[in-house]
Amino acid sequence: MNLSVIEGSFSYQPDKPILKNLNFQLSEGQVLCVLGQNGAGKTTLLRCLTGFLKWNSGHAELNGQRIDGIKSLTQIAYVPQAHPAVFPYTALEMVCMGKAKSKSFFEMPSRLDREQAMESLESVGMQGLAHRKCSQMSGGQLQLVYLARALVGSPELLILDEPESHLDFRNQALIFDKITELVGLKRLSCIINTHNPEHALRISDLSLLIGYDGCYEFGKTSDVLNEENIHRFFGVFVKLLDLKPLGVEQKTFVIDRRSGNIL
Repeated sequence: MNLSVIEGSFSYQPDKPILKNLNFQLSEGQVLCVLGQNGAGKTTLLRCLTGFLKWNSGHAELNGQRIDGIKSLTQIAYVPQAHPAVFPYTALEMVCMGKAKSKSFFEMPSRLDREQAMESLESVGMQGLAHRKCSQMSGGQLQLVYLARALVGSPELLILDEPESHLDFRNQALIFDKITELVGLKRLSCIINTHNPEHALRISDLSLLIGYDGCYEFGKTSDVLNEENIHRFFGVFVKLLDLKPLGVEQKTFVIDRRSGNIL
């Protein structure tokens, strides 16, 4: 799987660009984290990639084919932000909905669909709750069900919009560990919107920082996520700490309280 965005531009209003001449590439097995302040265009980018919004200029390609020319975009699966389930569908029923792209409007899930849905639940560790209603699940459990629903269609590219939102610290770690595991096992490519640079340091190969008025920075996470860029795109002074001396193979950002830039 190869995804390319070529000179992608989008705006909701004339002369107020959200995305401007955006260029980046993502290959098989890579994870890209998209970061930026609220309103910078992170979710807008995801909507352009999935075809919900049409680029004003430029385009995106999947395996060399323009995405806007693909009739049934089964290669891409989208996981929205987790919100409490309103309708009393079971986890198994919810995951079966991930097969809807390959079904006619009135067609019911087949036995094979249910078997594949159960396998997908098993891949995220949720097979034991297959028959529990989603409206009775915790935020972390529900997010895993949504992840299973996306995976049941065997996508090549998985797109997640702030998968950690509304989750406690433990469940955030659980979600990102599971994403890392699935990317390795299934050779998925993955794009994740997140507000937290620490999550990008932990999970991503590539990072895309989006700022206001269409400015952006793209590249290897180790190159892009530095103190200068965090201040440039978030307006916060930080220190980047290496945790190797503590036995942890990771880096983390700490807000420099002396700067007075505390959110």
